[in-house]
Amino acid sequence: MDEHYKQLLADFNEAMKQQLIKLRLETIKVGENFKTACFKRDFEVIGKCFLGYRYSKIHPIQTMRAKKIWAILNGSLDNYLDLYDDGVICGGFDYDSTEEPDSENMMLYLGEEPDNWNEFLDREKTDDMQLIHSFHFLFTDMDFTIFDLLWVRDFNVEIHLKMEYDTYPKDEKEEEITFTWD
Repeated sequence: MDEHYKQLLADFNEAMKQQLIKLRLETIKVGENFKTACFKRDFEVIGKCFLGYRYSKIHPIQTMRAKKIWAILNGSLDNYLDLYDDGVICGGFDYDSTEEPDSENMMLYLGEEPDNWNEFLDREKTDDMQLIHSFHFLFTDMDFTIFDLLWVRDFNVEIHLKMEYDTYPKDEKEEEITFTWD
């Protein structure tokens, strides 16, 4: 880790951090707007952030092979990493209509105080970086290498609304089902 790569890592971390902050705000906004629309049912809004589907134009290697490998890793060509189905946040950012949403720091660092998720990196050289958990998640739990991530500055975002309900009439009584075992 020299100063050049440290700066690239800091730039990636900041770009992803800013995108996740925006994702959190937009997910909450969708949830609050849906709640205001007089829906009495419980619902959930899930924000997902993915590394850009397009291969980074600033990456120093611009071969067709590198672009195809990137398409496999980021899920735009195939479902290579099941763990990446929800993007850079395991489970996505969740807004549940029955609960308060996680704070910004909880989403970014998995705690109320900023942390530094620099596990498996030179601790001395990265001690001041405050790397977010999503970097750690990509770097340690998935097949992304540091060189896959350093030049990423673009992201793709999905916001999903999830609502489940039954269609029984309100006055219909449910039958109680009893099981007996011999």
